[in-house]
Amino acid sequence: MHSPTSAHLVAAKRVLRYIKGTLDHGLYFTKGFTTLQGFTDADWDGSPSDRKSISGYCIFFGDNPVSWSAKKQPTVSRSSTEAEYRSLASTTAGVTYIASIDQAADIFTKGLAAPRFEFLKTKLKVLPPLQLAGG
Repeated sequence: MHSPTSAHLVAAKRVLRYIKGTLDHGLYFTKGFTTLQGFTDADWDGSPSDRKSISGYCIFFGDNPVSWSAKKQPTVSRSSTEAEYRSLASTTAGVTYIASIDQAADIFTKGLAAPRFEFLKTKLKVLPPLQLAGG
């Protein structure tokens, strides 16, 4: 930073106190449900310096947190509803990149050549019909 202020020093001290106070914290993973759940929220106008909202989300697999984030939104929202929508949109967009060759959802959205269609069918675990004896 080219011109830190006393507010920056206060923020840095707060981060260091947080780290010091959470050194013995950890994540504990348990067996159980295998449902995927996501929670998202936004603090509209949460950054006093530029009036941008803060988005946060956490994704759980069963009872176990597997992904989480908190960050400032890139634009200023005009309402709390817009801030919440932006938070939801960024949460759902935070999935891992899938190369086009492996994108199984193409089978639902594109006209495909037979070999590509057959390949994607196998990725979706669609099996050929059973052949009955004598039929």
